[in-house]
Amino acid sequence: MQYLHQLETTGEIYSIHHQFKARLASSEWRGRFRARAKQILRERQQDDEKISMEQLIRELVPVGRECVPGELKSDLIRRLESVIDDKDDKDESARLANTNGE
Repeated sequence: MQYLHQLETTGEIYSIHHQFKARLASSEWRGRFRARAKQILRERQQDDEKISMEQLIRELVPVGRECVPGELKSDLIRRLESVIDDKDDKDESARLANTNGE
């Protein structure tokens, strides 16, 4: 929770979000996701099975996650880890400064 607060207060979360969204848009994610959604709907129509929007969303959320390119996921994780490491380093430096100043 403290890391999320740090990301929000520094504005880093918005930068990360914007970059992730832009890279996701330039990947094949949308096409793969759309194709899978159409496939699910076609399968349901062939079986004469009705599907609610809620059911469709429940089925598509994992698909959406799977369609995100691995490289993009890895970069996002690295960037978040970097922010966390920077915060931990700053916290440790502040703790050491307070300990040495006593």
